[in-house]
Amino acid sequence: MLQDIASGNYSEYLKPIREILVNIGMVVEGLGSSQAKSISLLISKHNSLTGDVVKSIASVSIEEASRLVVLTGILLNLKRAIEALDAISFLFEGGEEPIEAQRKNVKEASEILLKAFGNLEAMREKDLDEVLSRFKLLKMTLGGVERIRSNTLAILIYKMAYNGYCVARVARGLV
Repeated sequence: MLQDIASGNYSEYLKPIREILVNIGMVVEGLGSSQAKSISLLISKHNSLTGDVVKSIASVSIEEASRLVVLTGILLNLKRAIEALDAISFLFEGGEEPIEAQRKNVKEASEILLKAFGNLEAMREKDLDEVLSRFKLLKMTLGGVERIRSNTLAILIYKMAYNGYCVARVARGLV
């Protein structure tokens, strides 16, 4: 599937994915101010893209449909990451300013997600390995499983990064 992606057969799906990723980066940069409108736009673009992919599954060969099913699964990871970012942005808007370390963790989770999706097209195993190790490092930075479980913001940051990790694992398995 990734060879098809790299050769341009899926460019009509990858372009909206890239737009969504750019918008995710902009939401992360604007944390602390109201991001509801930007996130609604992200969700709308994602729903539209997913709808297009699902419609295509019904009208193509079995081989092509199976590739699109994999792409739909990858898009589900993107949707989950957007939902986590939505909740993160809400927490950052609260009266109490989150600590700078948490802001850095959100940026790191965002970069993991962006890099994982970016490497779907590039198919560079070394870069995918870097995504996987950055995720493991972020998990340690957040304080491991016990501390993550007791902190709402850490849970959401972890979820956002985890979806990038899942995409990188899928991509790495197909390289």
